[in-house]
Parts: sequence; C-alpha cells; structure tokens
Amino acid sequence: MIEDIVNAMQSFLTNKTRSILSLLGVVIGVAAVIMVTAIGESASADVKSTISQSGLDMVNILGGNMRKIRALQFDETTRREILENVPNVKNVFYKNQISGNVKRGNIEGSASISAIEIDFMEESKLELDYGRYFDETDNELGSQCAVIGQEIATSYFPDGDVLGKKLTVTIKKARFSLEIIGVLLPSTSIFESSDSTIYVTRGFYKRRIKPNPIADSVVIQATSNKTSVAVEKAIKAFAEKKTGESDTLFIMSMQTMLENYEKTTSTLNLLLSGVAAISLLVGGIGIMNIMIVSVTERKREIGIRKALGASQKDIRNQFLVESAMLSLIGGTIGILVGTLLSFAVVKVLGWKFSLPVNAAAVSFVFSAFVGIFFGLSPAIKAAKLDPVVALASE
Repeated sequence: MIEDIVNAMQSFLTNKTRSILSLLGVVIGVAAVIMVTAIGESASADVKSTISQSGLDMVNILGGNMRKIRALQFDETTRREILENVPNVKNVFYKNQISGNVKRGNIEGSASISAIEIDFMEESKLELDYGRYFDETDNELGSQCAVIGQEIATSYFPDGDVLGKKLTVTIKKARFSLEIIGVLLPSTSIFESSDSTIYVTRGFYKRRIKPNPIADSVVIQATSNKTSVAVEKAIKAFAEKKTGESDTLFIMSMQTMLENYEKTTSTLNLLLSGVAAISLLVGGIGIMNIMIVSVTERKREIGIRKALGASQKDIRNQFLVESAMLSLIGGTIGILVGTLLSFAVVKVLGWKFSLPVNAAAVSFVFSAFVGIFFGLSPAIKAAKLDPVVALASE
C-alpha cells in the first residue's frame, strides 16, 4: 500500500497539469458543499439567536377573525379564566396600541404608543440602555411617565440627555406631558418592535385614555420554553370552547416559530447540499477520464510489472490508490477552501461563524468514495491487460 501511495505521488508530480485539472472538480464540489452548509448554519444560528432573545416562553396572540371573536373579549374576566383553566400559564400580559402626535421643542412627529403592564418588558427581554422600568406605583397611580425606544430617544433628544426630560404627546385630542424614566436598548425582538415605540403603563391608559379597556393584543408567558407549544394549543382550544367557533385566534409561540424555521432550513440546506454535491460527481467523472488516459499511456509499464510477477490485484490496487489519492487530496483542499471562503462571507455579513463538522466529514468520505468508484473501472481494465499485448503497445 505504501509503495502504491509513493507511486501515485510520483505519477502526480510527473503529470502536474493533468493532476491539478483532475483535482479541480473535487475541490469545487467539496468547497461548494462546505460553503452552502456553513453559510446556512451560520445564518440559521443568527436567526435562532434572535428568536431566542425574543423569549421562547412567550405566546403571542397576533389577531383574530373579527366575525368569530366577538364572544371573546380580553378583559379581566378572560384573564382570570385563562390563568385558572389553561395549564402551564405563568402570566397574561394585556396591551393596548395607539398612535399619537409627539412634540419636543421644534421637533414634532408621530409615534406608536404602547400601553403595557408592569413586568412585561422584563419578561419579554426588552432590555434597558439606562434608566428604569415601570413599577407598581407608576401603574396604580397612572403616572405620566414613559420608557422609550432608541429611535425616539435619538430623534427627540439628539443631545443624549434624556432621563427626567419630557415629551408632549397628543392622543385622541388629549395632550399629556410624559416624563422619560428609561431608554431601551435596540430591539432584538421579532414581535415587539420597540425602537420607535413610546411605552406607558396600562394604569395611565385606563385613567387618562379609556376606562376598563379591552386589550388590543395579548402576550401569554408559559412556565417554561418547553411548555410554550402546549400553551399555544391550549389557548386555541380555550378560545374555541369560549366562542363555539374554530380558528378564532391567530396564535404563534416563539418556540413554534423556531421549530418551523429549523425544519425549513434543514430541508433547504439538504437540498442545496445535494445540488452542490452534483459537482462532486462531475469531478468523479473527470477523475475517471484521467485514469482511463493514464492506463492507456502506461500500458508498457503495466506489461513490465506483470512480466515481473505483479498480479491483477497489484495492478488494480495501484490505479485505485491513485484515483483515491486524487479525490482525498481534492477533498482536503476543498474543505480548506470552502471553510475559508464561508468564514469570509459570514464575517462580512456580521454573523457568528458555525463550522459544519458533519458536512466536512461527509464531504471528505464522499470524495474518497467518488475516487474509488470512478477509478474502479479503469483499474480493472488495467488489471486485465494481457502483458504481451501491453509490452507490444509501444
């Protein structure tokens, strides 16, 4: 075997151009597989991280069929029924969304105003840049205070001095002066776009805007990430029982979204890897052609080896080792090239690089298989050559 490897390397060095062209197909095929899987996994990891930061224990009621939903109003009675009858529910957060006109000095514009309950921000992983969250006193007194997103802070307070300052907000012709108590970090949540939002308490909303309001949207917190999908199904069943209608609510949990995304990306990555692997087969055909040419050119060498006592097995193994070596060298170079290129692309896109170790291993093994499979026919042909005919060929 060692002698065959040495002979194979000598043959490569003797025919450098031909060997490089043979390697090229395998290199491109393996590199393509590595790039597709590495970039796909890195993108997937980035999206998973974003979804995870949004809170995998959160179940969002995105809306509903208004014709069917009339019998289901998200008031205090419904909140109590959910907490009592739906298993694995930790919190039920009600929200009311309104738009208003915002002014500070000469700066004026419109903004989304979200009336929320205390603890909603903390549980939804809306992190503070500085300042504080709402507390129970703010909610109970209906205090005219606000927590704002990054875009609101930079637009209305370009000097950066925000805490304790006030924004004049006009909601339904009523004007309020809101004191800023906190500024949020840039939003990472999929469902909660906080950057351009002004948050007030629902206590303020009920006292100043609309007494006993029905919630516009609902976020339900499960007891854990693992129970969020079960809570999603249970809420749908609860709504169906309450209204007597099916499909009354459009509900999505972060965990369900993550699972659906993983299924989609896995299928897509498998499909793209299959397409990329076709180039490996093309590379294998190239190796087969080169080996056929090599056998034809080296008939005299084969005849001499057979005359000196080499068996058919020895001749076959010699050419099989050469084709396998071509594929393995090409596979190794392809892994290195694919890893370097995908690393560069991922870094440019600002993602965290994820090396697909399994894909690299499979590509390496597959490249060896390609070399042996496509080199087998020329090797058998060489082994069956009649030594007299081989020696007489030149």
